[in-house]
Amino acid sequence: MTLKRRDLLLSTLAVPLLATTAVALVSRRDRFHLPLRPDTELWRRLVRAERPSAWTLPVFPADVEELEGARVTIRGFMLPLHEAVRHRSFILAANPIGCPGCERPGFSMMIRIVADQAIAPTGRSLVFSGILRIERGAELPYRLLDAVPA
Repeated sequence: MTLKRRDLLLSTLAVPLLATTAVALVSRRDRFHLPLRPDTELWRRLVRAERPSAWTLPVFPADVEELEGARVTIRGFMLPLHEAVRHRSFILAANPIGCPGCERPGFSMMIRIVADQAIAPTGRSLVFSGILRIERGAELPYRLLDAVPA
């Protein structure tokens, strides 16, 4: 079977067209990997914090400021801070790292977890309940203290 010039030309035009369509579909998606549910709704509030520049402190909306010291429940993906069998302190991210269709997590899409008990690393989403603290001067502005699996 011989490849005709017309077939070759059509196939080379199809690749950019498919790539453009894929980018358009991803950009229309929600910026979160997990669907909107009671245990993921908090992310939609937390991400509205803004850092005008790398040298300024984050600015938090009033409804996020009200969460300071509140017991909250949130679902996310575990990012261990070091190699270990179990972890008491780790990062919980809104999206899994490496998800090709997800937005890369920014500073407001991650929470530092300080758990009551050590947790084994997993690639599945986890749900935690704890006391939310806002730490303006920290690299990650959110910390969940006394966190327990929910």
